[in-house]
Amino acid sequence: MEKDSSQRIFGLDILRTLAIILVLLGHSSGIICPAFPAFPWIPIPDGVDLFFVLSGFLVGGILMDGIRSDGQWSFTDLRQFIRRRWFRTLPNYFLFLFINIILVNQGVIFGELNRHLITFFFFLQNFHITYFDLFTESWSLSVEEWFYLSFPILCFLSLKLRKVKFSSVSLPLIISGYLLFPLLYRILTAGSITTDEHYELFFRKLVLTRLDSIGFGILAAWFKRWRPVFWQRFRLVAFFTGIVLLFFLCRMHTMPATFYLKTLHLTLLPLSIAILLPALDSVKTEKLPGKPFAFISRISYSMYFCNSLIFQIYYHYFHPETTIIRLVSFAGCWFAIILISWLNFSFFERPLTGLRDK
Repeated sequence: MEKDSSQRIFGLDILRTLAIILVLLGHSSGIICPAFPAFPWIPIPDGVDLFFVLSGFLVGGILMDGIRSDGQWSFTDLRQFIRRRWFRTLPNYFLFLFINIILVNQGVIFGELNRHLITFFFFLQNFHITYFDLFTESWSLSVEEWFYLSFPILCFLSLKLRKVKFSSVSLPLIISGYLLFPLLYRILTAGSITTDEHYELFFRKLVLTRLDSIGFGILAAWFKRWRPVFWQRFRLVAFFTGIVLLFFLCRMHTMPATFYLKTLHLTLLPLSIAILLPALDSVKTEKLPGKPFAFISRISYSMYFCNSLIFQIYYHYFHPETTIIRLVSFAGCWFAIILISWLNFSFFERPLTGLRDK
């Protein structure tokens, strides 16, 4: 179920809202940049990185909270955990997958329907190589779904071994695997990928190369629960360090696809986001009229899937020539995305998510 507004954490709503705004800015750049070539004028991170870290922090934290103090977590608990995540994520995913298939088949948006279509039903479209000719924004959901499946299973197996303490040994080892394996994979394959296009295909948007982004969120959740004094004491220092590091890393991202960009950059970027979390997690209540951050945060999942369709349709059919028309188009697309996402959230996403508790 959606959290009651009194239970929401304002700082995390800010991060989720910022994430979806950054995604929309990236996808709408084709509208505004011809009129304002330097837009958005400052280096900005990819909003998907914020979503990854936040997912690891929230979902990892839910799992840690669900494991009882005596270290017990049954197969029924595991099944219920995965079931709840699937009720939260799969309905919207498959809804927009079928919408994409229909629109591509009718020629409304660009795309290709071929033998690769089956991979989208098992989240294999970007497991070890990225397929880009359909439902392109789904790549991040594939990364997250593999996390939602693998992380609880690994935790369950480690609890069943009963040889070491879960919170201080098994869980840190699992988290270390999420952090180290993608980095090692990127290092080993970096020499064979030489172009910027291949950087997108074989590094930034693969399951095998991006699970560490979610891993840093899990690491933050571990610190919050088992190192609470450290979590609280250094939250402000960590926040300002994270902001400086994030700004620096965003400037570095303008470089060509160097060895650094293919390896350490994709490690340092989620790290810089993760160390923002202690401060943001301490900001509990939104006092703004209408609670706009909570509103955008709630519909952000629908916005993520909806925005690409809106922009693809726009780019397919509309070719504005004046600055005024571009600005109106920019605002109109954003309004349409928010409206459609709110309708989808209200009448599809939230009702189906509610079924997970029944």
